[in-house]
Amino acid sequence: MGKFNHLPTEVVLDILTRLPTESVLECKLVCKPWRNLVSHHPSFSQIHLSHLNQSADSDGKLGFLVLNENKGFYYFEYDADETPTGRIRRINLTPPIAYVGGYKVFGSFNGFVCLCEYRYGTVCICNPLTKEYVELPEIIRDWGSDRYVPPWTRGFGYLPSTNEYKVVEIYRLRTDLNIVEVLMFTVGSGNGWRNVGRFEIQSGEAYVEDGVFLNGALHFVEIDEGRVFVFDLIEEKFCEHVSPPPRPPGSTSYEYFSIGVFGGVLYYAIRYYCRNILHTCYDIWPLKGLA
Repeated sequence: MGKFNHLPTEVVLDILTRLPTESVLECKLVCKPWRNLVSHHPSFSQIHLSHLNQSADSDGKLGFLVLNENKGFYYFEYDADETPTGRIRRINLTPPIAYVGGYKVFGSFNGFVCLCEYRYGTVCICNPLTKEYVELPEIIRDWGSDRYVPPWTRGFGYLPSTNEYKVVEIYRLRTDLNIVEVLMFTVGSGNGWRNVGRFEIQSGEAYVEDGVFLNGALHFVEIDEGRVFVFDLIEEKFCEHVSPPPRPPGSTSYEYFSIGVFGGVLYYAIRYYCRNILHTCYDIWPLKGLA
């Protein structure tokens, strides 16, 4: 360790960010300088993730973050070149928020994961690699006697142009369901939740999924009607809605709409019951998101 300690920080950083995830966690226990580098270097997680992706491209190793049906939180590394018994390495992670009503992942960028607890809506952003996290402050709203009223929808995004991570929560007004109020939290700004403003989007009684982030914008799909709302994180305003594809011929009312991102493309999926073949079917369409 004597000579190793004299290496420039950039060299040590390059070495440690090339290690498997379980080895990085062990490195935090070796010495204080290594712990500080893993936990506090502003680019460690992003560089490590980049090396993991390069490794996946070159030797078939892939990394997965998994929340199982029993709410266990795991990090997996799968190596296609190893023997079947050695392909999967699992790291058990303890979510930083209490398991009360359950929790879900609603966004992940550069190794940072955004989690939300169901019952009381506690939101936090954690780094599974270092097991460190920041818990977002509670949003105080005047809902009368209600202890917690969940947002209409929420989303998590990353803007590389400003290196900012943003969490958005959107609430419908009780007096007019077609008007929503947008609150935004920028990680590290020190400003807490910021009220972006109110917008008329004609949402009515629609229920939407959590936002999907692509090209600087969050996309929200109505589960029952299929409209896609787009909120631009850079301009901080709603854009023109994305038109959904035509409904499948022969489909019944058992329809469910969802969106996601695959290969940098926003896709639109329709699950429906087709009376012609008496079976549940799926149609997947690529959509043009915010350019």
